[in-house]
Amino acid sequence: MTAMCGMISWTGILWTSIRWNKGLKAQGIDRKTLPYMAPLQPYLSYYGISMCIMVIIFGGFGSFMPTFDASSFVTTYFPIPFFAVLFFGYKFWTKPMVVDYADMDFVTGSSSDVIEKETTQNLWQKISDRI
Repeated sequence: MTAMCGMISWTGILWTSIRWNKGLKAQGIDRKTLPYMAPLQPYLSYYGISMCIMVIIFGGFGSFMPTFDASSFVTTYFPIPFFAVLFFGYKFWTKPMVVDYADMDFVTGSSSDVIEKETTQNLWQKISDRI
């Protein structure tokens, strides 16, 4: 069950990474201008998602062999519908909009934004921000 939850989490992380790369491309921001550029991205994210999905699908395959083991099946695959209920329940309850690639904010909190903010603050504001 823990491994399945981990795979679902990594799928979400990788999906976010792919959307982030598409947002950079849509806004014309070159990845080479970033402080760190992960190699082979976004292709490794696509590969990672496909591997996570394969583990999610086939992770509990042992519960089918040699005979069907219901308890093993339930403990292995329970996180999938549980995640779906939580995810779609959140979407239904809060009705969040998916942010368009062109509207993604890549400026707020960036190093240039932090440097600009630090030069205009006095010592006590800097200390309170650090805390």
